[in-house]
Amino acid sequence: MFFETDKRLTADDPDADGLSLYRWHSGHTAWVSNAHFASASADGRHVLFGIRENDDYQYDWLFEEHDGVSAGLNVPVMLDAVSPDGSAIVFSTRAALSPADADTCRDVYVRSNDINTLVSTGPGSGDDENAHFEGASTDLAHIFFSSHEAMAGAGIGTDPESLYWHVYERAGDTTTVVASFPTAPNSYRLGSFLSTVSDDGGAFLETDASLVPGDGDHHRDVYEYVDGATHLASTGPRDYDAYVGAVSHDGRRLLFTTVESLAQGDRDLFDDLYQHTGRTTTLVSRREDGVSDAGPAYRWLASFNRMASPLISADGSRIVFTTEKRLVPSDRNGLPDVYERSHGRTRLLSRQPGGRLP
Repeated sequence: MFFETDKRLTADDPDADGLSLYRWHSGHTAWVSNAHFASASADGRHVLFGIRENDDYQYDWLFEEHDGVSAGLNVPVMLDAVSPDGSAIVFSTRAALSPADADTCRDVYVRSNDINTLVSTGPGSGDDENAHFEGASTDLAHIFFSSHEAMAGAGIGTDPESLYWHVYERAGDTTTVVASFPTAPNSYRLGSFLSTVSDDGGAFLETDASLVPGDGDHHRDVYEYVDGATHLASTGPRDYDAYVGAVSHDGRRLLFTTVESLAQGDRDLFDDLYQHTGRTTTLVSRREDGVSDAGPAYRWLASFNRMASPLISADGSRIVFTTEKRLVPSDRNGLPDVYERSHGRTRLLSRQPGGRLP
């Protein structure tokens, strides 16, 4: 376990009054550094720590300690992701740490075995545009970043007055265009963003732009990027927004919410929770037989409250969500309740009025 304190707990801590980082293991406390804790591997053998003076997100320098040996980045960086074993990290910086990095804009790097490799690069790169980390697979084999910079075959659009925001995947030495969104000048991914990445590198996006011919409206839709191809998940004939809710670890099951009726059992214009698997979309927040349609629906993502977002088990077999809809006969209070959908059945979990996700 690692913890920060302004108390001096060991004699080898040189700063008696400032912030110190300590490690507690097997009943013993050991001083690590006079710095902020950043991250650590599950076994505690890798620990990242750094100094932050004026920015809550950027470290003025970042160090890695592995089995007592330290190596550092003595440049301002933002820590983006860490592999489970702590052997590799993804970070963003304006510093040029690779011969391929010829500008002073923010770029995304991966660091492994004390070697820094530029991620935000590809054929056609070279414009002075910032790159932003968007997400990564658990093993960091698939890293997603975005930029106004056109590379790897990304087009710039037909309107010279518009800008395009591009999302890229970097896997090995290959950069691939995931999606390109039109944006207003001086804007950052207006109306479009990568929402989440599954453990194996599948990406799930929300955007107002039409990325495939089947998307004929200008409302927000949910897309999945799997095995190098982008597909529309929130398909439907009417113009309503859709929002990513959750994704199973393997990326095969996507949950999203929308007002649009995409299944036969959805007979209202309230938000419902849907599951998209392969090319099949099914209604999760469905009423059991004999339950009235009456009652408002709870909008899970309208407030972007994580406590209200649906939860899905690692294998996707269990889904837990909150709704004001009455889905089973035993729900009689008309207040938000917690439900579980599993093996084709809906079960009420919250027996008390006003239940919320735990």
